[in-house]
Amino acid sequence: MENFDRKLAFLYLPLLIVGIIIREFLPSLYSRIYFENSIFISLSLFLIYFFRKINLKNKRPLQVLSENTYGAYLVHLTIVLAFQYAIIDLPLSGASKFFLLSFICFFVAMGVSYLLRTYTPLKRII
Repeated sequence: MENFDRKLAFLYLPLLIVGIIIREFLPSLYSRIYFENSIFISLSLFLIYFFRKINLKNKRPLQVLSENTYGAYLVHLTIVLAFQYAIIDLPLSGASKFFLLSFICFFVAMGVSYLLRTYTPLKRII
């Protein structure tokens, strides 16, 4: 992974976009296997590249995220289920609900973890 090429990482990003377009607008050509595999491969490679090459001047945000990861893991299921039931009746596609929930639940889970670690005796555990 030391010689991981940037072109390879950015090659899979368009594949992800093509998969989403096919799924949403050309359902007769949609292949669930292609879509799920393209999401997995493209996101994995792109995130590996991104986090290996990122050069932030202030590393504090990543350090805070790292410190709160385990706590977010412990509370995320409850948060995801609560938000899923809250948006179940919205007139959005499944993919739209997935991305909306992913975005919201990530920040809420990290926030809850941060609050639990900061203001409760649970900080020794989490």
